[in-house]
Amino acid sequence: MRLLQYLKPALTGLVFFIAGCEQPVQQQPLLQLSGPTMGSSYNLSLVAPAGGLPADAQQQIDRLLADIDQQFSTWRDDSELARFNQQQGTEPVAVSSELVVVAREALRIGKLSDGALDVTVGPLLKLWGFDRHQQPEVLPDETAIAAVRAVTGLDKLQVTDSTFAKVIPPLSLDFSALVAGHAADRLASLIDGWGVNHYLLEVTGEMRVKGMHPASRPWRIAVEKPVAGGGRSVERVIELRDIGVATSGDYRNFYEIDGQRYSHTINPQSGKPIDHLMVSVTVLDPSAMTADGWATALMAVGPEQAKQLAEQQRLAVLLILKQDDAFIEWSSSAMAPYLTTINKED
Repeated sequence: MRLLQYLKPALTGLVFFIAGCEQPVQQQPLLQLSGPTMGSSYNLSLVAPAGGLPADAQQQIDRLLADIDQQFSTWRDDSELARFNQQQGTEPVAVSSELVVVAREALRIGKLSDGALDVTVGPLLKLWGFDRHQQPEVLPDETAIAAVRAVTGLDKLQVTDSTFAKVIPPLSLDFSALVAGHAADRLASLIDGWGVNHYLLEVTGEMRVKGMHPASRPWRIAVEKPVAGGGRSVERVIELRDIGVATSGDYRNFYEIDGQRYSHTINPQSGKPIDHLMVSVTVLDPSAMTADGWATALMAVGPEQAKQLAEQQRLAVLLILKQDDAFIEWSSSAMAPYLTTINKED
């Protein structure tokens, strides 16, 4: 990824389209818009409103995504977030309202998850080689991990309505755990403003859906079976409308040394890659950004704590664990209404 460099595995396969209220959606033309973003892509399927779409609809989407890149990218020196990270003082720095919104949600989920979502762990990702997607020549030892952990932690960031401030100058932020979902939410707001009532929107794997499928049923979204090596198959189908969906997993972005697997998901409490049986998490929430953040947090803590948090916070969650050669599912109480028993090939 070269815009925002958010390499999060997409576990949801997009399925089809929409159903309406005013007249049968099947009789209306289906429009599709897509393009590159965040090193991956966005895909939008929609039914145009009676007045049609703006003539510059595609350009509006591309401009909005370019604005998000300008605000949140950690791969370009001139982004708003990069400029904050480059600051070596502790004085407050004025930031945009969009950065404040994402930071406050990161802090909220971080607090509720006991620090499992931590947007300051970028230095730990770098230590383990995941900033450049290349395994380190030598694995970090406990001394190196402790030294890096000393400059991370949500308690080292102060946020007001219009500023960020570092408690310690080396602090740096990386909102990649929430930005794809944030982008989906902002694009959904843009599309809503066009008067569109039925759409499926996907941004680098995170989604927002509105309205229904042409067959007068909710959208059916395929959750991918977490198979390493690039193969793709469907594990479960969920039915959605008017909601956001995000996923996190460890089965595509990892490396192995001496038979030991090292995942790109870091447990902030240990400073080390996760090491548990859970291979993917799918979370539903009205906000794709919130779903995005929780998916990362639950992936970090592992299955038992993830189950507890899902029920405590009333989150709609589907976990997939791998035990030997078998995949085992667990779903929270709030997820039950979305699960279907339809044939996976339907």
